[in-house]
Amino acid sequence: MKEIKFPIVKTYYICWTNDRQILTVYGYVMPDKVFTTYWDVLDTYTSEDEWAKVLLKKGINPFE
Repeated sequence: MKEIKFPIVKTYYICWTNDRQILTVYGYVMPDKVFTTYWDVLDTYTSEDEWAKVLLKKGINPFE
């Protein structure tokens, strides 16, 4: 299991299948929260812009 546990700042994440072909879940974790996932590939970002660029390249608008 992978996790983001009580990050210092709001932390954005994207989870992928092992081959990085399918984006499985995305979101963010606030400093007072914990996020746990069984997906092996977990990318984290502290910049909302960087996170959004990755999602937009995959055809996902995180601001809808």
